Amino acid sequence: MNRCEKKTLQLRTAFSAFNETSVYLIEQYKALEEKAEGLASRLAEVNSDRLKQLADKESLAERLQRIISALPSGLVVVAPDGKILEWNAKAEELLGIKLAGKSWQQINDECLSKSVLQAGELLLANGCRINLSVQKQNAKSDGKIVLLNDVTELRKLQDSLLHKEKLSATGQMIGKLAHQIRTPLASAFLYLSKIRKFDVLPAATNKALKKLHDCLSGLQQTVDDLLLYIRGQNPAMEWVSVKSIFEAVHMACKFDLNDSNVKLVFHHDAENFKVYVSRSAIEGAFINLVTNAIQASATEIIIESKMLDNEVLFSVKDNGQGIQGSYDEIFKPFYTTRNDGTGLGLAIVQAVAELHGGKVRIESNNKKGTLFEVRLPIQSEINLLPSDGGEEYKNSYVCY
Repeated sequence: MNRCEKKTLQLRTAFSAFNETSVYLIEQYKALEEKAEGLASRLAEVNSDRLKQLADKESLAERLQRIISALPSGLVVVAPDGKILEWNAKAEELLGIKLAGKSWQQINDECLSKSVLQAGELLLANGCRINLSVQKQNAKSDGKIVLLNDVTELRKLQDSLLHKEKLSATGQMIGKLAHQIRTPLASAFLYLSKIRKFDVLPAATNKALKKLHDCLSGLQQTVDDLLLYIRGQNPAMEWVSVKSIFEAVHMACKFDLNDSNVKLVFHHDAENFKVYVSRSAIEGAFINLVTNAIQASATEIIIESKMLDNEVLFSVKDNGQGIQGSYDEIFKPFYTTRNDGTGLGLAIVQAVAELHGGKVRIESNNKKGTLFEVRLPIQSEINLLPSDGGEEYKNSYVCY
């Protein structure tokens, strides 16, 4: 084999090796491309899953944020170093301060430190009563979650229930006591009337007997008021002219009006105007309003009745000193601002109005007088009843 043939053989061997290497590289490249495509596909799937998870977490975070914001309780998240990380609007509303940039220790010093009512319950500066509970975020963290529950209305309801229970017990006791008083009181009136029949009594004795009669009458009125307030659920109803009610009120208050030099004026829609009511209850309510006006140093009291579309309006207006204190308090039984008051007058007025399905409204200006309106709804007109009542029942209405 000559030299040229040897070179040719070497070249052929080299080309063959090159071709084999090229084929191998091409195959490996294709394999790498396939792996790259698989990895890219897998990476895309992973990214898609991650993005979906992130979207789900963001959605969950938004829902949790909305839930936290809508919570009726205050929520405060405190970091291990004491800094406030998160809170909802209710927390700021209850505490009455902005929480941004503050630590829980600052909140404790400014709002909570001197207002402890009982274990876990605090009275804040804005009048809210809150129940405070603290929980750790997790076992590995010193951070904590503080929950603030507003228990103001709950405590008011509990106090109101307790107050009503006490009133109920007091009412039962007073009812029994009032019945016990009525018998000796009636006997005292009887003996007093017999003594006053003697014509030979000295003037001083007659004066003392009159004073005694007035005291007994006052006691009788107090007893009647107590019984009216306690057992006023089922009164006897009857047809009563408004004029006769006004006359009865005038007679009952005549001596007090004269002694205090007070003018009492009546205005009513019609002479025949009649209502179907509890006479004693309605008269007692107006007597209490007139008596209150006299005690408020009024010089003129005006009582009016008006027929409106679906109700009868009674109003008692005076020019006295006006009402002092909260309107919410004055209708509570046994609430009074006078040393000699029973605190039942306005409670009876409201009870009588509610007894007839009505309501009481009040307007008062200090030193400028008071207006009480008693509105009784009309359930039916007498003209819708059988006509054998005749002319006597014109302008008459059923109020209950």
